[in-house]
Amino acid sequence: RIGRSMHAHVKCGNFRPSPQLLNAKVRVRVAHVNTTSKKLQVSMLPQSFTTDFASVSQDLWLNGTVSRLNEHGMLVIVEPPLGSAGGPRVGWVGRDYVVAENNEVLLEKFSVGDEVHVRVTKTGSDGKLSLSMLRMDMLDAT
Repeated sequence: RIGRSMHAHVKCGNFRPSPQLLNAKVRVRVAHVNTTSKKLQVSMLPQSFTTDFASVSQDLWLNGTVSRLNEHGMLVIVEPPLGSAGGPRVGWVGRDYVVAENNEVLLEKFSVGDEVHVRVTKTGSDGKLSLSMLRMDMLDAT
């Protein structure tokens, strides 16, 4: 029922709540319902957090800055498209979607702070962005 209060155990990946949020009442929205597992995915993020990037065409290049690298890919802080209400968001570029000069796929050529051009390939209901540095024809081949 809408407006129903309930107690729940919240588990979310690497989420580490601040001490002020432990045992606190919070407002959430239902982001996804899995009828097979009978689980709800909820989010404290506003709906606009996901919609700013959800309508972005895959062929639109956005500016970003590398914020973290590991052997699996890199986190990029992405500037929102013009006219969106929100600010920059963090997205993930997997190793197979990283391109350096001469279309080489070399994650090792990048450093934290590098400016990059990325495209949004997927937006999750939880606000997660999947990004790519591949051209559309290269993306279709993956």
